[in-house]
Amino acid sequence: MGHEAAHEQLLQLVKATRVDVLVLARFTQIVRTEVCELVPTINTHHSLLPAFVGARPYHQAHERGVTEIGATSHYVTPELDQGPIIAQRSTTIEHLAPCPTPAQLATEGRSLEASVLVTAVTRHCQGELLRYRNRVVRISP
Repeated sequence: MGHEAAHEQLLQLVKATRVDVLVLARFTQIVRTEVCELVPTINTHHSLLPAFVGARPYHQAHERGVTEIGATSHYVTPELDQGPIIAQRSTTIEHLAPCPTPAQLATEGRSLEASVLVTAVTRHCQGELLRYRNRVVRISP
């Protein structure tokens, strides 16, 4: 299935199911404006900022000698990875090993990604978030 056909299928699925929130994880494609307008969409990916794009981000991080890794969840906009940030987590890596392997970084990173995704979806579903311009304001329910 081609890129356009996949996006059209996603759009039709969102319309047909009337979902409350669409959750993506490490989705690296631009989501069509129609989808963003129909349903709040949340994406989670490695890094605090999209510094290591594409495949094998933890191998890239290892090659650059990172000392901290993280994960970010944000609302999706038609501009790739530019939406309002909902939640972020980071950790230093010295507790993993004196020189952690890419596999160790990936394991730690995936744990951060899962934690951030749960936090973002929970906050959204519990009505704790207010989108204001290109920011998210956390409010008490």
